Amino acid sequence: MVERTTSVPAPGNGSAARHDRPGDPLPLCEDDLADSGVLEPHRVVPRRLRLPEAAVLCFFPEVVSAVPAVRTVHLSSELGPWPVHEIERGGRRLAMIQPGIGAPLSAIFLEELIALGVRAAVAVGGAGSLVPELTVGHAVVVDSALRDEGTSFHYLPAGRVARSTGRRPAPDSTAARSTTPRSTAGRGWRRPPTP
Repeated sequence: MVERTTSVPAPGNGSAARHDRPGDPLPLCEDDLADSGVLEPHRVVPRRLRLPEAAVLCFFPEVVSAVPAVRTVHLSSELGPWPVHEIERGGRRLAMIQPGIGAPLSAIFLEELIALGVRAAVAVGGAGSLVPELTVGHAVVVDSALRDEGTSFHYLPAGRVARSTGRRPAPDSTAARSTTPRSTAGRGWRRPPTP
């Protein structure tokens, strides 16, 4: 049997760290969040472009394409130009994007939106349910997520659960009821796709 040895840059100092013993932590779990990233979106997105401070990341492409845009700009991606629509709702301008499929692509687009001026974002999508009472059309405001993927480890310290720190209306508040008649708070679970 051949055991593989890998070298990766150690956090903060650019030297190589060895991860060659069973039980060594994966580089993904190292606490290097204070270090600068290899790629910083504010260094690669066009500085002349500014977006509204609030954005909606909507995973339903038919909804995004149906909303009339005041202006459309494009982010660059390996998939080609990716549209970001500027829309107006209640006298307020918002950025709206279909963030692709998968956490890595969505995170890249969110980082670029932040570099372009977005300061608050909400994601809207669909999911299956493990709770029989949560039927089609029932809204769940995700207040925590079981971490079973790799992207979130680049933004938060290693841990099993990520908890929301943002402000959101309580599921039974007037603001929540005005958008959907049935809503509840709950935990999400994002797991990597199975090949």
